[in-house]
Amino acid sequence: TKDPRAVPLLLKHFVNNSGSRSTLITLLQQVGDQSVAAVFIKEYPKLSEYEKAAVLKGLFQLQSPEFKKLAGEALLSKHSSMVSAAAQGLQEDGGPAATKLLVDALEKSTHSSTWSYVSNALGSIGSAEARLALVKARGASDSNKQNYAKNALRSMSQRSPGYQYIYQARNYVKQKNWKMAVTQYTQAVSADDTL
Repeated sequence: TKDPRAVPLLLKHFVNNSGSRSTLITLLQQVGDQSVAAVFIKEYPKLSEYEKAAVLKGLFQLQSPEFKKLAGEALLSKHSSMVSAAAQGLQEDGGPAATKLLVDALEKSTHSSTWSYVSNALGSIGSAEARLALVKARGASDSNKQNYAKNALRSMSQRSPGYQYIYQARNYVKQKNWKMAVTQYTQAVSADDTL
């Protein structure tokens, strides 16, 4: 792969190969540059769902601006491998545009697996926008969507700097030491008012 001819040869093999290209995609994302991203984007519509998932990961690694566009489309697909790859990349990005794509997918999708991946990604991002979307999804009519949102919100709360106080407060509640429980809950809310 140090040979300057390696990437063009790998790209040629990628384009002309009719079999599984997942290994080639992984190799190209490790050694490639924006020329690889351009070929990935051109070939993307022709690929299988698993190959598209691998390309999404590659485009994210190569920091291609096209990643978000394709990720937004992938989130609304029925293919869990594509949804997973898109959600993972957007989660790692964590910015406002990535969060918006995840929020939109959570609202628009009707697939349980999408709700799971997207809720987890939003829970990991943990921004105010992510929290609002999860709170809204927690009130959905579908119990699966509710549960995914609840779990993501719980995960966000457990990572909060105020969560240690909640844990201590619960122990005081078990002991029926109400004064100390109130003190700990107050400290939790002071550390993180979303709790």
